[in-house]
Amino acid sequence: MSDPTRCQQPKTYQGEFWADPNSEVDNGGVHTNSGPGNYLFYNVTQTTSRDFSLNLFVNVLKNIPQTCNYLQYRDAMKKQCPPEQLPQVQNALNLSGLTDSIVNDWNP
Repeated sequence: MSDPTRCQQPKTYQGEFWADPNSEVDNGGVHTNSGPGNYLFYNVTQTTSRDFSLNLFVNVLKNIPQTCNYLQYRDAMKKQCPPEQLPQVQNALNLSGLTDSIVNDWNP
């Protein structure tokens, strides 16, 4: 999780090894493109407590739709995060390429 590129997965959203989510390859990269989410989890755990990290991710996963894209995931993370922890989570989102300025590349 600390470096998804070692397994030829992207570390950042749309980064190196990113699979086109509109392609047939790996059903749109559902496995390959898990790297940024894994890297995000790793980075959150490095700056917050274990309990906080696990609770945040479980709550987010319980409250997103099955067809959720990374932008919706990013927004759900920020919404579920208490204000006092938001700087650490925002930094982890940025490190994963899930900045507020990215544009979705998935066309359902």
